[in-house]
Amino acid sequence: MTDYVTKYAKKVVSGEILASLKNIQVCKRHLSFMENPPNGCHWDNHLSNKAIKFVEMLPDPKTNQPMPLMEFQKFIVGSLYGWRRGQYRMFTKAYISMARKQGKSLIVSGMSVNELLFGQYPKFNRQIYVASSTYKQAQTIFKMASQQVNLMRSKSKFIREKTDVRKDRH
Repeated sequence: MTDYVTKYAKKVVSGEILASLKNIQVCKRHLSFMENPPNGCHWDNHLSNKAIKFVEMLPDPKTNQPMPLMEFQKFIVGSLYGWRRGQYRMFTKAYISMARKQGKSLIVSGMSVNELLFGQYPKFNRQIYVASSTYKQAQTIFKMASQQVNLMRSKSKFIREKTDVRKDRH
């Protein structure tokens, strides 16, 4: 089974992929953790790949087609879901900053839908909240996640039974 996260980290650290100093440091941290995991933590490549594959299979609301993730996007999603502390995620918060039109909304909406459907907490009545520096950006991400859920609901009885899409206006 391919380890997309470690593969990307090695490419960045070796210089094969150009990256900022912060990104290089994050990749070095991943490789360091792989050699010597923090106390009580471990890497679960299966869960990392499961999250990546889920986000990749979500339909793009504009085309209704799945959108494959780029390597750096796989690294972000996989890192957040692959590192575990016991049975729980090691990283539960992330600050994702990237240039415009690099798929930030796609990643955030995909992870939001993943948490809505498969997250551990809370067990019932899960909700998606989106925060951003502008209302327009938060609305973009929320709409994308809602549309993805609605498209999946139209194709899957399981998703229809597990979800209800509502929009509260405040």
